[in-house]
Amino acid sequence: MKLINLCCGLLLCISAAASECVLPVQVVSSSGKILHYPPEQLALRIGKEELHPSTISSVHPRVAVLLEIGSGTNTNSQQFPFVTLMAGNAVHELSSGHDVYFIAYADAPAVTLHPDSPESEKLAAISRLRHDPKFLNHGTGRGGTLDAIWHALNVLSPSQPGDALVVVTGTHGDGIKTPYAVLDRLRTTGTRLFIVAAHEVHFSTPESLDVHGYIKLASDSGGSGVEFENFRLTDQNRVAVDSNLRKMYKQIAEVDVLTFLGLQLKKTKAIQIRFGGTSSEPFVVKYPPVLGPCGK
Repeated sequence: MKLINLCCGLLLCISAAASECVLPVQVVSSSGKILHYPPEQLALRIGKEELHPSTISSVHPRVAVLLEIGSGTNTNSQQFPFVTLMAGNAVHELSSGHDVYFIAYADAPAVTLHPDSPESEKLAAISRLRHDPKFLNHGTGRGGTLDAIWHALNVLSPSQPGDALVVVTGTHGDGIKTPYAVLDRLRTTGTRLFIVAAHEVHFSTPESLDVHGYIKLASDSGGSGVEFENFRLTDQNRVAVDSNLRKMYKQIAEVDVLTFLGLQLKKTKAIQIRFGGTSSEPFVVKYPPVLGPCGK
């Protein structure tokens, strides 16, 4: 048996009927294939205690696509149509097999469409945004990307195992919320953050993140990020954009939800997962190492 230290992010739920912890984990091979294991081949080890999951189920998570355009976005350049195109692409590609929310945020909430709204309505809303005076009437303050993420988490509340938040952003300001508060909430709710950043200006202060800071925030939540600096969709650039987005969508696609009955934890614990089977190629796990209180 091989003991492997996993980078796992946990959404821990308390059942009204029984003491249980629910743990969403995604294992991805080096070739990009999502790997699945039966309950008897997986064991959760916390200290000297070891538990096999009672059930494992693959889920196609809910996805919120957040188009965040703060006051730092140049709406008169190629950047603005590029970010609206990226948001539309995410809505279209992820609507097959997922419950998709669409949220637009421009220093304040502008549009919120839930999964019961058809894809065509979400795409039409994105198309209208460029010509909506209210949407483009920014204040003089910095854009609030972290505030926008916080708002999207409110929309997704109550959270579900494996939730994914895709943020398409053309701004560079944080807002009122801190990176630490946002990361803590992402980890507490088990929500993975994915960043699609199209930035013309790169800067940071002790109070704000640059684009690389946002990509790291996404990685720390169990997600990932990609940065685009060339907004001209030439044939060559379109291929590169499409390749990067497809890798991200594949990571979003599905997670395994492990349910452990009888587990009770009163505080955060480090974990290990023991595999009883074998893997023909190297793999990584796409969640941060967080295990909070769960069980009765």
